[in-house]
Amino acid sequence: MQGLPRHQDRQRGDRHFHDHDQFDGQHRGPLDGAGVRPWSWEGNVQDRIIEHLKNEGWTIERAANTATRETGKDIVAKREERRLWVSVKGYPEKSMNFQARHWFGGAVFDLLVYRSADPIVELGIGLPGGFKTYTNLLPKVTWAKAQLPFFVFWVAQSGAVTVE
Repeated sequence: MQGLPRHQDRQRGDRHFHDHDQFDGQHRGPLDGAGVRPWSWEGNVQDRIIEHLKNEGWTIERAANTATRETGKDIVAKREERRLWVSVKGYPEKSMNFQARHWFGGAVFDLLVYRSADPIVELGIGLPGGFKTYTNLLPKVTWAKAQLPFFVFWVAQSGAVTVE
């Protein structure tokens, strides 16, 4: 796995970084009328998972810029010899059930692509907790969960992260 070249400077709004200590958690994303992003927005979910992983001893090697809809792995982390790639999704504010199903399917597809790229990396999906669409869809992919396998990082509105 290759990181960014050390000579590349981190620019404002760019969430690629060499060391998690450089990550400032700043997002440039959708705001509500009061200028606040919903807790279930992908960038907020990603931030809570990054915080959780760091507290568990993981080094964050890369985090995608969710505000610009950057493609690729949303979180790349390492702890000793273990490597982890996570696809993170928020919860949509419009066309909720339809869009959430689409995003969930996209996350599962991401994991299939990641597994094809690396047969030993650990995989995960990060989702905001408490949304029936996501909790109903997860049991429908038990075969994929057993075959890949992958973790599910549930982020609560309080910011707490549980891992399944």
